[in-house]
Formats: sequence, structure tokens, C-alpha cells
Amino acid sequence: MDGLTIRHSQILGIQGEREVLMFLNRVASRVDVTVSSAFLQQVWGDFTITKHGQDCGIELKAEQSNRWGNLFLETWSNREWRTLGWLLKLRGDYLFSYFVEQQELWTMPIPDLQDWAFGVGDGQGHIWTYPEKKQSKYDQKNDSWGRCVPIVTLQKALGDDIKLFRLD
Repeated sequence: MDGLTIRHSQILGIQGEREVLMFLNRVASRVDVTVSSAFLQQVWGDFTITKHGQDCGIELKAEQSNRWGNLFLETWSNREWRTLGWLLKLRGDYLFSYFVEQQELWTMPIPDLQDWAFGVGDGQGHIWTYPEKKQSKYDQKNDSWGRCVPIVTLQKALGDDIKLFRLD
């Protein structure tokens, strides 16, 4: 475990949110932060935006560094209490995964990511290929578990639906 504190994680999240908000304000006609509504936050994501007259929900995940080239896809928010993670619960439109040090913003449609992860119809999901791991980068109260999936794997699976933006 890197032993990074909850406070470090919060600062990282604030920095990531600030940088992504600047990006969203350039590309959307309206941007709202959903922090005041626990329901919207859990189901729709961290932001709602309007772009070309369409409302979208965006979930932001900020990490310090893209050291391994993976995304952590959370399956349990708190495994001990059987609280499902965001990959299973979210009904928003886009996942934004931001790496602060590299200023890399990876975006992808949540429904397409969930289809890849869990399968569609009789098709098998692919998330089960990757071992479930406890989040150990930050000291935190909840027992968060997920699967580290290489970004290149998601690029192959999602094609043009996964995009990289450099925010420098």
C-alpha cells in the first residue's frame, strides 16, 4: 500500500474536478455539479452537462498517475457491507477517467463499458477475466474492490467510443 491519506485523495479529487470542469465549460453549454444531490451523484454521476441540446451525466474518477496504463473499475464500493460499486450502479452517460500528473482525460460511454464488462443478452462479459482486487492506494474507511483493466483492452473493445483528451 502506498499509504496515501484520505486527505491526499480528496485534494487529488478537487484538483481533477477543477481541471475537468474547465474542459467541460469549453465543450458544453451548461455544466452542473451534482454534489448537492446524493441520488444524482450515485446514479447519474458527478456532473450533468448540456451539449447540443442533450443532457448527459458524467462520472469522474481522478487518479494521481497513469503509471500502469489501467483503469480501476469498481465493483464494490464497500464489499464488507455488500454495497455495489459505481460500475454496477451508474446509469449516467459517460465515465471520465482523469490522470492528474499526465493531464490525460479518458472518456467512454458508461453503457458501452457496462456491456463490455457484463455482457449483452446471452453474451459473456469480459470483466471476469481480470482478478478482483482491494483498493490499496489510499487509506479509506470503505472496503472498495474492483478490477484493473488495461486501457488498451478497452480501446480495442470500445473502438472510437473511448477518447483521450490532453488537458495541458
